[in-house]
Amino acid sequence: MSRALLYLISTLLIAGLAAAAPEVNGGLSKTKLVDPEVEEAVNAVSSQIKAKAKVPSGTTLLTAGYATQTVAGINYFVKIMLGPPIGRFIHAKIFMDLKGKYSLVSIRESGGGDPITFF
Repeated sequence: MSRALLYLISTLLIAGLAAAAPEVNGGLSKTKLVDPEVEEAVNAVSSQIKAKAKVPSGTTLLTAGYATQTVAGINYFVKIMLGPPIGRFIHAKIFMDLKGKYSLVSIRESGGGDPITFF
């Protein structure tokens, strides 16, 4: 399966989940599609994600969607496909402090259809 097709399938899954996700005060935002905001967060901690996921440093991280939680900063809960040839999904929790510095909090294994939730 091509990278573009996998990306399209992931995007459609996230769009479907976003339409069904209710907004909860103090909780996660609705699931959002990929945008420059989340790409900046993922790029800032990509080497840490790859190390924790135990994948080669040249592995492509394809962001499939995300949700945010506003705290004393922002928590990003991000669904990421570990690019070809691996093709597995993880969820990453990335924190951006009030000064704009990103740090990886944790990752967990995920199925491609798993919704983005707290962890």
